[in-house]
Amino acid sequence: MDGEHEDEKPLERVQSASLTARVPDAVAAGVFATGAIVLQSPTEVMVDFVQGVASPRRIGVRVVMPPAVAIQFAEALRVNLGIYEATFGRQPKEPEPVPPPGSAGTPREALEASTASPRGEGGGAAAKADRDEASRSASSAAHPPPIADAYDQLKATDDVLGGAYANTVTISHTGSEFHFDFINRCFPRSIVNARVYMAAPRAPALLESLKRSLRMG
Repeated sequence: MDGEHEDEKPLERVQSASLTARVPDAVAAGVFATGAIVLQSPTEVMVDFVQGVASPRRIGVRVVMPPAVAIQFAEALRVNLGIYEATFGRQPKEPEPVPPPGSAGTPREALEASTASPRGEGGGAAAKADRDEASRSASSAAHPPPIADAYDQLKATDDVLGGAYANTVTISHTGSEFHFDFINRCFPRSIVNARVYMAAPRAPALLESLKRSLRMG
């Protein structure tokens, strides 16, 4: 006998050249995220991975890391993106929503079209209201809402808000997605506390969010 009860065995293990970590059943399936919010304090960095496809949007998993680990994560993600592009080519640009029929295009295009008209043409209260609405929409696109407003629109359970601590991160990818395992590397065994999948075109935005929060050049 190996001295380990059958019901204590994990569903799987993560192995690398220098690390073996257990993956609990509750974590093994992972969470698919469409975006991330990065916040930091002097002692920790918090990454909220958001699921934004269905309504209401929700925080799928919250990861808490020391700043030094977050910097290592950002650098490892940068390297992986370089490997991705060397293997699969540059990331395709995500498509923008198609404007509804009869509209003037995207909010920014509508604003440009309305302000490009010669003075005296297209006047009247209705035209001014359209221009004001286009201006507000374009401004919202250029300037995201305050963080408190963003969190007002997100759902999260108490266990998710408690966060998953990680002092090690492993990254892998295919042509279509990136895979992150957030690991608490400690004695007597390392545990994968969170597993996140993200579509490959979203990974550069995650890197930019990390760099901005961590003030990386």
